[in-house]
Amino acid sequence: MQKSKIRRLLESKAFQAQLTYRGRKLDNELSQRCVRCPNTAEDGYACCQACRTEMAQGKRQAREQGLCVDCWTEPVVPGKRFCVQHDAQRKERQASQYIQHLIRRICVKCGKRKAQRALVRCKECAAKLGVYKRKKHQRIRTIRGTALAPTDPYD
Repeated sequence: MQKSKIRRLLESKAFQAQLTYRGRKLDNELSQRCVRCPNTAEDGYACCQACRTEMAQGKRQAREQGLCVDCWTEPVVPGKRFCVQHDAQRKERQASQYIQHLIRRICVKCGKRKAQRALVRCKECAAKLGVYKRKKHQRIRTIRGTALAPTDPYD
């Protein structure tokens, strides 16, 4: 019998490594150590000021040179900020995160609140999506010239 997609994800080495990494990162945050070096991190940050400055400078240089902002060595995919390898990794990570949120029955957009019954988003994210869709639809109607101008009853 074949294992389900969810079962394969939960038993995969990548998922187990991700859990280990998150645990180690949480331990470092609780003890206020930088996750990249042995220095002490400031409150609210996972890294010390020196590491944050170094990362920001490296990303800025990579972006200016048209390189991936993750590895800083490979050229980016046209229209993206990442190389082919890191773009594929991000897509895979987002897909597994989506599945994890579905399993835990939390919002797939924000990941913070419980999803509405029989839906994948919480009330707040669903409301934001509705507002966005209404505005987008109104813009499209305006561009096509089918939007009705509001009439003033006192004219």
